[in-house]
Amino acid sequence: MGDAPENTVHPAASEALTDEERALEARYERRFSGQYSHSLDGKGRVVVPQPFRPMLGERFTIVPSMDFSSISLYRSLDWLKRRDAYEQLRGKLNPKLIRYLEWVDGLTYRDQEFDGQGRVLLPIKLRQTILKDDKDVEITGAGDHVRIISSKASEEQFAALLRDMPAMLEDISALELL
Repeated sequence: MGDAPENTVHPAASEALTDEERALEARYERRFSGQYSHSLDGKGRVVVPQPFRPMLGERFTIVPSMDFSSISLYRSLDWLKRRDAYEQLRGKLNPKLIRYLEWVDGLTYRDQEFDGQGRVLLPIKLRQTILKDDKDVEITGAGDHVRIISSKASEEQFAALLRDMPAMLEDISALELL
């Protein structure tokens, strides 16, 4: 009641998209978005939300996030592209970058897959290093990857985001002027 009849088409939906609009949709259709709460089971497995599974593909890569505060799931090719970009920087023989990449590589698990229930086993070393003993996690779309973070850490990071919001909006506003 009060809603438009089901057979009514929104005027914008019936219009043909321009090439620019189709390109915009294509650019973002493979971006991960959304947030879900889950718990790890006793074996360290977590259900990956259904919307993320087809986008990750049958085989994917599990890695620590750039700042080691969360676990990231990447489509295999997307991870290889990111890792290759790091490798290009490594060619400059920066000892800090070399040390960083040794730890990233040590905690990278390629060729991972879902079980029949859509769960993934998070490798124990990665769980211990990043999630500690936390079993409750937030699984969030993060653009080109899926992010798994302890619920407690997620709440802390969100509180920090809200505290920093005025300064962040100023910085964003300054970027728009460039």
